[in-house]
Amino acid sequence: MKILKNPAVLYVAGSFLIQGVNLLTTPIFTRLMTTSDYGVMAVYTLWVAIFGAIIGLQINGSLNNALIQYGPDALNKYMSSVMTLSVFSFVFFFALSLLFQDFLGRILQLEPFLVPIMVVQCFFAFTISFMNSKFVATKQPMKYFLLSAFNTFGIVALSMVFVIMRDTDKYLGRVYGNTIVNAVLGLCCLVIIMGKGRQFINLQFWKFCLPMTLPLIVHTLSNLVLNQADRYMLTALIDDTTTGIYSFAYTLGSVISVIWMAINNAWVPWFYEKTKNGEHGAILSMQKLYNGVMVALTLGFILISPEFVRLMGSKDFSYGAYLTPVIAAGCFFMYLYSFAVNYEFYHRKTVFISIGTLFAALLNILLNFLMIPRIGSMGAAVATLISYILLFIFHYCIAAFIIKGFMIPFRRLMISGLMVLVALGLFYLCFDLWPIRWAAALGVAGYLLKTALPFIKKNGVLPSATSDTNLNLE
Repeated sequence: MKILKNPAVLYVAGSFLIQGVNLLTTPIFTRLMTTSDYGVMAVYTLWVAIFGAIIGLQINGSLNNALIQYGPDALNKYMSSVMTLSVFSFVFFFALSLLFQDFLGRILQLEPFLVPIMVVQCFFAFTISFMNSKFVATKQPMKYFLLSAFNTFGIVALSMVFVIMRDTDKYLGRVYGNTIVNAVLGLCCLVIIMGKGRQFINLQFWKFCLPMTLPLIVHTLSNLVLNQADRYMLTALIDDTTTGIYSFAYTLGSVISVIWMAINNAWVPWFYEKTKNGEHGAILSMQKLYNGVMVALTLGFILISPEFVRLMGSKDFSYGAYLTPVIAAGCFFMYLYSFAVNYEFYHRKTVFISIGTLFAALLNILLNFLMIPRIGSMGAAVATLISYILLFIFHYCIAAFIIKGFMIPFRRLMISGLMVLVALGLFYLCFDLWPIRWAAALGVAGYLLKTALPFIKKNGVLPSATSDTNLNLE
């Protein structure tokens, strides 16, 4: 089958394994862990993501541009050189975690012994991500898929074993499972990267990399605040149980984000090449199909989300059915702003990306403070949705009016967003009328099959870079 031979299919599958590990394990761990354990794990995961963004220096964000700038022959040398910067960063933070683990444990609300473990997990998880970024940039989909699969299934299997073995503090089982698998695979990736490049200090590469990637640290940290601060604030303003339920709902609602990020890994190299060649017609045609598929998937998911929540979690997590659709709508606006952000990345205007995300994160904190005391976890979900809507508008303005030349019309994207918001309102009106919701979901599924299936059968998820994409999609 042609679809299975298309590299994009492997990129999507591998990305779904990476981004979807929490989703894949949700029905297992919600039955093995208490809501309190789930809340503590959510806070730990937040700190892993924050320190991972800093320790890795976001150097993986430079690989596509480095490939264009220096060519494939120099890529291994570039990777080993910039990886040296991340190793220096890791050694520094690991030393701090050992020297000040008691103090850091109090600040981070973690057991002190977890602080150095967290730093180790952060670095080696980043190393795996760096290797996978190379596989995407150099179009090696099978290697990308296999590394993603080994990492995901290894984490799931080992975490389950450790969680089952523990009578209390079961969240530690997940911590140990993640850390051991990341450390083993990450060490292998590190040896391969440094061994193939064998160039550890190159000031030219460092000067190219750091001005582009250091702003991305601000972007990533701000994005984490935007994604995760609501959980920290729910713990502070309400309790761990509320945070656990919200985290569960957020994981399920983020299935839209998982699908988008998976397809985006296939989209970005293709988009870079078409933009470089000035093939705006091909981009518009493909984006129209891509957009229709994402709208249909989001609408369908929102409509059936209460049943999905019941399937994936125990009754203790049932309130998540009210939160998940709002979170899914927010993730859809993340997808919408990604088109402008990819354009900013192409032009190496990463400062604008950081400014936008920082603004949205600060706004999100303010909205959480205002809304959580009044409507609880629903306030956190609505605050996140509003923040992503404004972030989408900000990035579109940057791409269209500051950088200029952005080819995707605002009207097309905004209509898609309005469709999702209208569907969200109708969902709550029909919350208890499941036959109506499911009938509408089946209609959306029929549209999706009619629109996308003929194209996918012919080309795969995305066509190759040389294929004709000026399609009639009316």
